[in-house]
Parts: sequence; C-alpha cells; structure tokens
Amino acid sequence: MKLYGGYKKKNNDGETNKVSYDTSGKSRQDPRRAQPYRAESGRTQSGRAQPSGRGEPRRVASAASPVIKRTKKRKSAGRTALRVGIVIVSFCAVVAAAGFLLVKYYFNPPEMQTFAPPSVTDVDTPPNFGATPNETDPTAGPVSNRLPGVYSFFVLGRDRVSGLTDAVMICTLDTVSNKLEIVNIPRDTLTNNSWASSHKINSIYNHYYNKSTKTFDDEAIKKEFQKLTGYPFDFYISVDLEAFVKIIDSVGGVDYTSDKALYYKDPEQNLLIDIKKGAQHLDGTAAMGLVRARKMYSSGDIGRVKVQQDFLKTLASQLLAKKNKINILDIASVAFNNVHTDLKLDEVNWFAKEMMKLDIDNIHFTMIPERYNDAINGSSHCTIYVMEWLDIINKKLNPLTSPIEITYLSVLTRDKSGQLYVTDGNIAGSSSLSGYTIKKGTQTPAVAPDSVMEGIEGGTDKTPK
Repeated sequence: MKLYGGYKKKNNDGETNKVSYDTSGKSRQDPRRAQPYRAESGRTQSGRAQPSGRGEPRRVASAASPVIKRTKKRKSAGRTALRVGIVIVSFCAVVAAAGFLLVKYYFNPPEMQTFAPPSVTDVDTPPNFGATPNETDPTAGPVSNRLPGVYSFFVLGRDRVSGLTDAVMICTLDTVSNKLEIVNIPRDTLTNNSWASSHKINSIYNHYYNKSTKTFDDEAIKKEFQKLTGYPFDFYISVDLEAFVKIIDSVGGVDYTSDKALYYKDPEQNLLIDIKKGAQHLDGTAAMGLVRARKMYSSGDIGRVKVQQDFLKTLASQLLAKKNKINILDIASVAFNNVHTDLKLDEVNWFAKEMMKLDIDNIHFTMIPERYNDAINGSSHCTIYVMEWLDIINKKLNPLTSPIEITYLSVLTRDKSGQLYVTDGNIAGSSSLSGYTIKKGTQTPAVAPDSVMEGIEGGTDKTPK
C-alpha cells in the first residue's frame, strides 16, 4: 500500500503525531507510536473502561490507598542461633556422609581367595584346606582357612620387548601385624609348566598373553605360581620398564649409594646404564638402569637380584620417612595407570594406604633357596631346594591357618642324585626335558638340605653336573 506525506497533529495530551494518508484517503498513525496509555484507573485516554484481560471483569477506578509503613519484627538471637546451628549440623552431616562414601569407594580391600588343594595322582590325598564346616554351629556356615588381614601376591618386572619377566617377587602382606615378606625368585628358576619353549619362570606371564584380544589370562597365571607355593594368590602386579620409570619419577626419585660404577650400552634395546660409584640421586631412568644391570656382576642374575633388594629397601625407607608429605593417592593412581594387575583402583588405594603403615624394620627380603648355577643341557637354570623352600613358605609367606605340605607344591626340581622329579607327581606336558626323564615325586623326596644356606651366603653350592 502506498503512503503519501502528511502533516503533524497534536492530540489532547499535547503530543504531536505524524499523520499519513493512503490511497483511500484514510489517515495512518506512525507505526512507531507506542500502545495507547493505560491509566491506573483502568480507563484509556478517551475515558472508556478497558478490560484488564480476557474473561476478567472490568475494574472500577478508585482513589489511591494511603501507603502504610510496617515495622519489621526483630528476630530473636535464639532463633537466629538455632537456624545457624541447624545449617552447620546439616553441613557437617553431608560432609561426613560424603567422606564415608569417598573412603569406602577409594579404599577397599579385595576379597580373599579360598584355598582349593591341588589334585594329586599317586601320592596320598592332602587334607582339605578349603573352608571347613563350623563344628560348634553348623548353621553358621564354613570357617575361613585364611589368616585375617594376610594377603598373598606376586610382583613381576617385565621387559616389554621380549615379554619376559626378569624380576619375580613373591610377597605376603600382614595388615594386622604390619609386616611385609618378599622372596626374590631368579628368572632362570625351573618350573613345572606344559610348554616346551621354556621351562623357566620368566616365561609364564608372556605365555598367557592373547595376541588377538591383547589380554592376559590372570587366573591361569596365578595358578602357575600357585604350583610354586602350594597356596592361592589374591592378586598380582606386572610392571614394565616404562611404568617403573614413571612410578619412580612420581615419588621424586631415590637417593642411592652404589657399591660400584655400572656402565652398559645396548643400542638394540635403546638401553644405557650409567651409574656412578657412591651416593647419588637417581631419577626413574637411572633407577631402571640400576635394577636391570646384570652383566657387570660376576654372579650374573643373582648379583642383580641382590641389588634389586637393596634398591627396594632404600626406596621403601625413603617413602616411609616422608609419608606425611606425599600424596599416596596420586602415587597409587600413577601406579594403577601404568601397570597390569587384576586389582581395582580402590583396592590399589587401600593397599597403598596399608603399605604406609609399615616400618622399615618389618619389611624383609629373602632369596629362594636354589642351586643357582645349575644347567640343563647346557642352558642355565636354577633348581629349587624343596625342603628349605617349604620351610620359608611356612615361616614367612603362608597366608593360611594350617601349614603347607610338600605335596601341595608342584615343583620341578632335582633330587640328591641329580634326577629331575615333580613333587606332587603331576608332570605338566612331556615327561622328558632336554634328555632328562622326569620322575613322579614322593612325599619325602631326597633333597640336599645341608647345601642351601651355604649357597645363599656364598659358600659351597652342591650343584649336580
């Protein structure tokens, strides 16, 4: 519609509006004009009554009501204090509940494994070490065969390139007495396994790796290690070299005194070991070189194991000395995210908290008693002195209420005459190994009991040739 110019016209209120005309001659007000003024009395400028809304009755104007000032009531101090008290108590209750849930979620001990005795063939059936009936109250269910608060586990140090675990430690943590027992197992220890590629203990972990799914069979790995101890393991931890470096760096490194200078370079493994003699501060990379060094010792892997024990003692001592200054949850998180374990994060946090209760004098290291320089068909092996090993198991490691007997172990080793045999009579895989015929064991195998401690202390080790 075409508009033509107009003129300005004043209304009754003295306001000036511009009026335009369309082709029909009708006037149009400026569209920018606001809506008609609505008085408080409910009438428009023309004085007509204006409805307040759809369906509402018309309002009749009335005189303005006088403004009445109301005096504010003063709140009593008692009521104010009561309200503040309720708020504070409610807040504390919420914080306490949140704290309880936080502790419950982030710190949670794992369930203990029940013991099922191994199956045997030609030896006497061992007593049932599983949960036994409650004789005093049969309706109360089975009685646990586990010592309260005592956990069994093992730690593996893994080379990611080869997949072999060149550091093996069997451990028992007593959270009641706050004691930790650690037994080092040399990587060449002979084991009773079913695969022919290697009968050494350092091959177990990698054997149960599924390349297609990129997962490990945790239960199968723990059962293989149970052959060595005769009791079940609650969990295990596998640490590769990169994870070890990150964990050491997360605690700020370690101050360590080395008895000798260590230097070794292997470009194929991207490995450089350069440790100075004397006191020094080691970061994660340097510490990794220290615990990996082996060829610089005349005793080879046995020398390395002794250095690993010394390093771990030093590390534990320094961590316990500054436990009030470190964030244990941060360290546990770094460890959890860089290792393979069948533990959950809240269980890792719980164990980290329990570890901080230890005293350095209650952390004990032991070496498994073996013929360390044994050989089978020209290949280096370590064969276990079973009776001495059984003694260490029952005195230091056993998490059960009853002693472990030799028939619970499935250990492949030598008798005094040098013949290979299996302690429980169950030979895994072939009954021959590199020209040796493996015998089925008896309850009292002939093991040389007089040579083991001499071998550990550096004396004469009676090794069959």
